Amino acid sequence: MSLEQRRQISRSTLQMLIARADGAIYQGTFDKRPDRHLSWVPLELDEQGWEELRDLQAEALERAQGIKAAAIARQMKRTEGDETPTFPATFGALAFESPPVPR
Repeated sequence: MSLEQRRQISRSTLQMLIARADGAIYQGTFDKRPDRHLSWVPLELDEQGWEELRDLQAEALERAQGIKAAAIARQMKRTEGDETPTFPATFGALAFESPPVPR
């Protein structure tokens, strides 16, 4: 993909993620759970550190997909009368090169 195509995909994906988070804040679900997670960490990396971070992101995404699949499987196994609630959730993960910080 060209740089411009990657930019368009990145912009669209970020807009959807931010819209989802903003909607959750507006509707009161973002902070509803005291164990919700929100964090970001500015880093100074070399190429090896970038590769390790990228691999960590890939592992986290793979694990999130597995958690989703397991939740769907549990939902399908529920018997009639089992009122175990389900709810929509969003998992997002980012890793990107940042512009230089002025010193």
